[in-house]
Amino acid sequence: MWFRNLTLYSFSDMPGIDGLNEALARQRYAPCTDVQHESSGFVAPRGEDASLVFAVDKHLMIALCVEKKVLPAPVVRDELAKRLAEVEKNQGFKPGRKQKAEIREDVTDALLSQAFSVRRTVRAWIDMDARLIALDTASQTAADRFVTHLIRAFESDIGLRKLQTVKSAVVAMTAWVADEPPFAFTIDDDTTFAGNNGGAVTYSKVSIEQEDVTRQIESGKYVTRLALTHAERLSFVFSSGFVLRRIAPLDVLKEPGGKDEPSAAADFLLLAATLASLVRALIDSLDGIATAADLADEPDTGEADTADVDATGEPAQDGVEPPPAYVYDDSLCEQAKTIVIGHRRASISLVQRHLRIGYNRAAAILEELEKAGIVSPMTTGSERRVLVSGVK
Repeated sequence: MWFRNLTLYSFSDMPGIDGLNEALARQRYAPCTDVQHESSGFVAPRGEDASLVFAVDKHLMIALCVEKKVLPAPVVRDELAKRLAEVEKNQGFKPGRKQKAEIREDVTDALLSQAFSVRRTVRAWIDMDARLIALDTASQTAADRFVTHLIRAFESDIGLRKLQTVKSAVVAMTAWVADEPPFAFTIDDDTTFAGNNGGAVTYSKVSIEQEDVTRQIESGKYVTRLALTHAERLSFVFSSGFVLRRIAPLDVLKEPGGKDEPSAAADFLLLAATLASLVRALIDSLDGIATAADLADEPDTGEADTADVDATGEPAQDGVEPPPAYVYDDSLCEQAKTIVIGHRRASISLVQRHLRIGYNRAAAILEELEKAGIVSPMTTGSERRVLVSGVK
């Protein structure tokens, strides 16, 4: 039952279990007929249960089955060659490109009854409280197919859209590597840097040195994929576009695997609670889910995850609108002063975590502390030193 990947969507409205069952039934899966190349639709997430929705508390699971007819290429090629030879003999000249395509289509249709079927099921976990749908796939093609069926199943708009956060995942991941990850996260040995020139550098199964991080960022690259562990329970790879890959429970967390009803319910609740904690922590680290107003202020141009970033992890200033200015908040600066002196460390994520504020605001506060002589300017290693020994 464990989910290996997560592609997330948010929704504004969702019917209850009965209403969802009724909606999904409109797009129920039916096996391919002899003349169909493929068929897809919703199935029971637990095969022995007729219900299209498996529910535990406020967590739901649904599933989409995709069936495709597969014909071995040699079989199609041999039959096509025979048909082309027959047509050429009958008409006295070789078939043209258009005629070849028509003959190939006829051959494929004729062989469909002999084809074998391949079925793949994509499951989705629905968190009713968080208004999120997480698909167990990292393929955008598979996700698009699932979402298309889901939209068609409902008679009204449920406000379904790809999850978008206030801060770009690419900007955040670059800042984490340059500074430190958010609370409860640790960086593992798999990091990919990419740039607008198309080049990519991957550090796989090796710890990346700070000098390498600085060099990659200064060359115009940014982190597009980062291996992380959350709360010492789950390891995963976080990718641009808020996609999680290779999710794996660690030894402290037993992978669900029960088949009977009580065990399956307990396993799903464990899965949902663990994933909900992870997703919530990631969303919080990216300043929350973007509202309609946020998206209106910063239109999606398709470049959200491919913008250049500078050594601090913020968007480069050439041709990019600078972040909004923050009003000086004396009380927050005093709190931040106490935090950095007490920890003997001046990092953006430290201030961000303790004050529960956004990245840009935490960075602005550290700049104010720099002006006050509390912390040093940013070094070439993207670090600051605490210059005072006690809070005055």
